[in-house]
Amino acid sequence: DNGSGKGYAYRASKSALNIINKSMSIDLIEEEITSVLLHPGWVRTDMTQGRGLIDAETSAAGLIEVLEGKHGELNGNWYDYAGKVIPW
Repeated sequence: DNGSGKGYAYRASKSALNIINKSMSIDLIEEEITSVLLHPGWVRTDMTQGRGLIDAETSAAGLIEVLEGKHGELNGNWYDYAGKVIPW
């Protein structure tokens, strides 16, 4: 989401990471290498000045469940900490 503008380099680098992951998920499938993106959510940390919506433990536990395959196919997908696929 982009309701604040600015952050051009940061936002561009995130977009680049997304397309690199998607391409790698296709290119590396024959080597049986899984490529997945994870969104930890807005976590209460020093970086968010404690304003995040979830704690680090909740985020980490959810991401582990995703990596364990409890929410579907990993390769080429983008998941949030709650196990929801983020659409491209």
